[in-house]
Amino acid sequence: MEYLYEETGREAVAGRRIDALVEGFHLLQTHPYAGRARDDDLGAGRRSFVVGPYIIVYTNPGRRRSRPARGAWPPGHCSPERQVATAVSTNLRPTPARNANETALYAPVKAFLEARGYEVKAEVRGCDLVARRGDEPPVIVELKLRFNLPLVLQGIDRLAISERVYLAVPRPPRNRRGLGPDLPAVRRLCRRLGLGLIAVGGDGRVDVVEEPVPYTPRRSKRRAALLLGEFDRRVGDPNIGGRNRAPLVTAYRQDALRCAGALAAGDPMRLRELRARAGVPHADRILQRNVYGWFARHERGVYRLTAAGDAALEQFADALAALGRIEEPA
Repeated sequence: MEYLYEETGREAVAGRRIDALVEGFHLLQTHPYAGRARDDDLGAGRRSFVVGPYIIVYTNPGRRRSRPARGAWPPGHCSPERQVATAVSTNLRPTPARNANETALYAPVKAFLEARGYEVKAEVRGCDLVARRGDEPPVIVELKLRFNLPLVLQGIDRLAISERVYLAVPRPPRNRRGLGPDLPAVRRLCRRLGLGLIAVGGDGRVDVVEEPVPYTPRRSKRRAALLLGEFDRRVGDPNIGGRNRAPLVTAYRQDALRCAGALAAGDPMRLRELRARAGVPHADRILQRNVYGWFARHERGVYRLTAAGDAALEQFADALAALGRIEEPA
């Protein structure tokens, strides 16, 4: 208690921290797997659990989940009250980006808003954090350990209460995969929905990545033209929607298949003859670029099919048959 009083300067705050630590130890006694596994950096069997500004590091006593009888603690373990002194003496600081629970995000976000003149309260009518400043609309912040669909749905629901809704998530390490608050796609989604986005760093730094403002998407004429051009030039519907492992049969690939089919029907061919037989006006560009490696230059202005081209004709036999535009050799 004396250590916490010296650290915080307020007896009430010190008392609340002790209560939180005691509750944390009781939780770990009944749910020893609640903490994050730390075998890689702290040793085999070690786990950690965040309580406010402290990290409890412990060794999992086994798979026993029942709480011991009052006053009877497992061998090698002490009561929560004594463990508080051990945890406090280490004075460990949290890493919000890896916290095991969302409450660790609350303190830095609250301090960030209070420094800007807001009065902040937690858990108001189902909202994780609500802040007010004068007559301004209330600021609502929803806290989550990672950016996901439930968080987005929560934010959309809160827009019915206030126009100033933020989603707050930790900023993950660079080597961690997943949806982080700095990803352009995540930022675009929040802008599109009119939601703000807050990133909490590992050192407790809070950055407002996106403000909750009405969003009007800027139309891309070039992308729209490419979309319509591909739709109009593609023959039939050779692909299956949702498939992502098989190569797509695009309009360009269809033209390349026409050229490959024409070359497979005979000897090496001049570009003029190939354009007429394949029915592809821009066959010269396809053969010269040779994107798929299907064609090889036999001599000036004359091209032949490669082994890769023969394999492609077998792989895309159904797509080629569907085109129905390859003339039989005379």
